[in-house]
Amino acid sequence: MIVLNAADLGFVRNQYIRCKPSCSALNPIIYTYLENYPVAPFAANGSGFGSGATSFPTQDEADAAIASAINRPLGELGGDGISFCPTGSTKCIERIADVAFEWAPAADGSSPRSKFGQLFAYIFNHDASGITETIAVPPGLVGKPIPDFANPNGPFLTINAGDPFPPNLDGLGFKQHPGVCFVCHGGKPTNLVGGVYPRKGKVDGFRLLPLDNRNLMFENAGHEFSLSNQEAQIKKYNQTVLQTVPVLPQRDDDGTIRPAHLAEVIIVISARTSQKAFEHLLSENPAYRRMETCQRFRGIHGRRLYPRTAIRVRSYQRKEHG
Repeated sequence: MIVLNAADLGFVRNQYIRCKPSCSALNPIIYTYLENYPVAPFAANGSGFGSGATSFPTQDEADAAIASAINRPLGELGGDGISFCPTGSTKCIERIADVAFEWAPAADGSSPRSKFGQLFAYIFNHDASGITETIAVPPGLVGKPIPDFANPNGPFLTINAGDPFPPNLDGLGFKQHPGVCFVCHGGKPTNLVGGVYPRKGKVDGFRLLPLDNRNLMFENAGHEFSLSNQEAQIKKYNQTVLQTVPVLPQRDDDGTIRPAHLAEVIIVISARTSQKAFEHLLSENPAYRRMETCQRFRGIHGRRLYPRTAIRVRSYQRKEHG
């Protein structure tokens, strides 16, 4: 899939997902990988997107940015496609960063059936010495300022050699990893112990997120990467994300027992098309099929399968369709 994340970060994402043994299996290991590409160079002489002039690029600018990103470009817009971007270039169309998310067991194999979210940020660095991709800070970033998430109102910190790569995803400065990802994906990290995360890296509250078409832009209708040409892949992606969500209702932060909020979000996203589409999403998810079967045996089928979600879906459809 390739989309323009227009509503927040404002870049093109060339995105992949795979599962072991398969994405339709129960409790699979899930790997996602995405490449981030800039949009601002394609809007510099038009909407000014990326410079604060407008909140969204035009459709033509989105088409151009997506068509460029799919080819993994090098150098500047209008350049030779080989040379690296000069420092501070506003026309650089090379990828910003790569991010990998895994829903997998701890790396030491101690609990192979217990899976949790793990994330890795890679910097794509192209200079006179060639192309490298690493999770460590390249020499050119050492000494640059970076905000202190532990003390957001205090003085900036300095990037040091050997630090994990801090992505500059919004074009407004480098941010500590993984804190910059937790802003959207959630997570309650604990203090490092000996320089590493405790609990084998498990961070409570971290979630893989679904793709919500209303936050995205695609190539115009008739192009290879239009919304209509990618809907099937987006559906499969969201079904896979649903695999990472607890099936049974749990107690939330307010003490209410309810389905996982992320499951409700994915279901409502699918329900925007039709009630049938959202039911189809659930029916094709093996974990939710199993839960439905259990409820049928208990004699409560149709009554307790996400009742609050069903109410929200109906309410949303009334607002959507009058």
